[in-house]
Formats: sequence, structure tokens, C-alpha cells
Amino acid sequence: MKRKSGLNKDNELYQCDFCLFTCQTTTQMECHMRLNHSFICSCCHRNFSNEKYLDIHLCEVHDSFFKVSSLVHPSYQCYVLDCHFLSLTNEERTNHMKLVHHWNNITVESMFNMIHSVVSLY
Repeated sequence: MKRKSGLNKDNELYQCDFCLFTCQTTTQMECHMRLNHSFICSCCHRNFSNEKYLDIHLCEVHDSFFKVSSLVHPSYQCYVLDCHFLSLTNEERTNHMKLVHHWNNITVESMFNMIHSVVSLY
């Protein structure tokens, strides 16, 4: 949750880390998170905004078999929610994201970093 300057000094807004939602209280943000972003990794407790991102995270970060299986079977999922494209490599996925969905390098890299980050338990 990010703090964002409000309309005046006395009125601060909180912005969701996963979407464009903003609110005035931490209670409102907690409710929003519970209702809209409750896809939590069972391995590292990282919170994702949807089931697809959680699935990609689990496969690419925590599944030791993923690297081996992805050499033979297309396993890298497109980041776009309603796209079912699979590729053999992250590079192929990146090219798909650019060519088909018109994402730029920064957007693709940001998504990769978000998916691959883990929550430190210490």
C-alpha cells in the first residue's frame, strides 16, 4: 500500500499496490485487499491480484520441475489474463507480449519482476 498525497495536507490517500484503487483509511484498504487481491502464495506468502499471476509465480519461482519440463513443453504463460499463449522460454514470451499485446520492454520487465519477487520470511 502506497501513501499518495491527497487534495490537501490533511487528506492523505492510500493507493493499492495491485490496481488503481485509492481510499482514505487503512481499514478501507484492508477490506479492498481482502475482497480483490486474496491470491496468496502458500510458499512465500506473496500476494497477487489474480489467480493467473499466482499460478505463474508458483510455477516459475517455486516449482523445481518447471525448469526441466519447460525444456520440452511450452510452459511460460502469457501475462495477459485472457490469453492462453504458452512458450518454451521467457524470451519467447517476451516477444509474444511485445508483438501481440504491444507491451514495451519496461512493462514486460516490471511484470516479470513482480511475478518473480518473493516475500522475505525474515
